[in-house]
Amino acid sequence: MLIIPTNDFFQEPWNQGYFEELLVKWLVASNQPFSEVEQVEFIELLQYVHHSGGKLHIPKQDVIRRRIIKLGESIIEEICDIFSKITGKIALSIDAWTSSNQHAFLAIVAHYINENGQLEELLIDFRELSGEHSGENMADAVLKTLELYGLVGKIIAIVMDNASNNDTMMKSLEDRCRRRKVIFSAKASRLRCMPHTIHLAAIKLLEGIGAISSKTGRKLESRSSNYQDNFVVHVNIEESNPNEDEAAVEQVGVEEDSSDELKKDGIIPSIAKVENILAIPNLLFELIISHSYEK
Repeated sequence: MLIIPTNDFFQEPWNQGYFEELLVKWLVASNQPFSEVEQVEFIELLQYVHHSGGKLHIPKQDVIRRRIIKLGESIIEEICDIFSKITGKIALSIDAWTSSNQHAFLAIVAHYINENGQLEELLIDFRELSGEHSGENMADAVLKTLELYGLVGKIIAIVMDNASNNDTMMKSLEDRCRRRKVIFSAKASRLRCMPHTIHLAAIKLLEGIGAISSKTGRKLESRSSNYQDNFVVHVNIEESNPNEDEAAVEQVGVEEDSSDELKKDGIIPSIAKVENILAIPNLLFELIISHSYEK
């Protein structure tokens, strides 16, 4: 929303501190680097806007950095105050990944019921992981975040994907809580991300009907990028038996005029395979449940 300053705004005496506060907010909101305040073109722009009021003092990037850190500390205090007033438990969702330039990050989101009985979620930490994606390193990062916000002992559940290092992280977190005499069960508090579980089950389904190879399936399961991203798989269409094709055509119920072309492309046999699999009661459900325990 565009806010137009009133005449009273321009009549107020100059406040350098307020100017720097607005500058910091602009840098954060527009995702600008700290060094932007030292760009010649940016300085010239502000100096021209300010020319009627004398020389404008533009803070250096180290000043901006300090102000942003101070702003962050203030926001953390506000969040701690919010959490201190919550009488119920808090759930977390956690995800770790590696950027294209090989930096490992961990994001932590808190889910809770506020004082008005409304469900809210809040990103409470986004930190770089030191070292590998090991469960120990992740547990150390999560515990530091819990200590920062006073949430040790207030967590009811943690939602993550099915990666094995998340299991290790939960066990390590349980051990650390036990040493602090804080009740936390890795088994009872471990919730698995349903989209990721469906993703793994879908890969096994595609392998089962021959749409992708086991090698491709393993590659998709171990993708370092977000599993929610779209991906393209080239389907390997095997040469099928003509008799099987005829049976598939009859089963699927395709008109004769179009069946020859579809058989040639291998589409009819694939459709028949899918129909056969979908006809098996609860197959997808069983795959989801089995992979939820295996992973």
